[in-house]
Amino acid sequence: MAKQSIESKSLMKREDVAHYLEELAKGLKTGRLNLEYGDDTVLLEPTALITLELDATAKKEKSKLALKFSWAIEETSLPEPSLKISSKQLAASATAAKKAEMAAK
Repeated sequence: MAKQSIESKSLMKREDVAHYLEELAKGLKTGRLNLEYGDDTVLLEPTALITLELDATAKKEKSKLALKFSWAIEETSLPEPSLKISSKQLAASATAAKKAEMAAK
């Protein structure tokens, strides 16, 4: 099979980015991701075990979140996840924010 690839970078509304992420989540759950960009198409069939790489940075002038998913055709054993992702403030972040607030007083 010939290599298929698509690369894209664009400025989008948050709601549109959320929609893409929802569609990616659906594809990951079903094991089938169809991507189209112009005349280019890529079909990805993720396995049950996926490596997730995450890079998050928050600065005053700019924040960044990069996600990278990869998987092998042959599956391996599953380690315990230690990464937590939430739309709510996590306990460690709340504690750090309180300490910074107290230090500012």
